Amino acid sequence: MNSLLIMGYTSFDLGIFNEKDIKVSIIKKTIRRKLINFLEEGLRWIIFTGNLGFEYWALEVAKELQTDYDFQIGTIFSLKHMAKIGTKVIKLSWQLSSK
Repeated sequence: MNSLLIMGYTSFDLGIFNEKDIKVSIIKKTIRRKLINFLEEGLRWIIFTGNLGFEYWALEVAKELQTDYDFQIGTIFSLKHMAKIGTKVIKLSWQLSSK
């Protein structure tokens, strides 16, 4: 496998409202074990969609694993999300240029 797209539930969906919740450490241990398996099989890219919760915890684990494994991390935002960001950037740049 060359690349892996990671998607998952938000912390709110999982009922986790505190980063110190024991569930977070269990989820991260499981993510670590699975990512190591994929990396040892030749994984080159880990891709995220930018959501908080499961994806954020996987990103934290991936960043830690980059010290021991050679792979890249990427983010692909949904078009709906990009439309919101793009509109805000355009509005902000227009406001700054009109001052």
